[in-house]
Amino acid sequence: MKPKKDKGSKMPFEVILVSSDRSEEDTTDYMKSKKMPWPAISFGKEDKIDVVRNNSPRGIPYIAVIDKSGKVVIKDNAFDALPKLKKLIK
Repeated sequence: MKPKKDKGSKMPFEVILVSSDRSEEDTTDYMKSKKMPWPAISFGKEDKIDVVRNNSPRGIPYIAVIDKSGKVVIKDNAFDALPKLKKLIK
């Protein structure tokens, strides 16, 4: 799946899935089953994108929030990151 911007979004950030699936088909099926409207990094390209490679998780689920300048704002497991993310968007 190719990333695309949601120009109508009111959020101060963009959500992009970085999958740990073993195939593009698995990633697509997962996104469809969860009704994920956001884009995903193309399968197999994760290691070619510096910001993704430099912020790779040690486990899943995992959240990394990176601002427009490339500064990491949040980098944590999803359970600890979600409360921080809620504060960030208030």
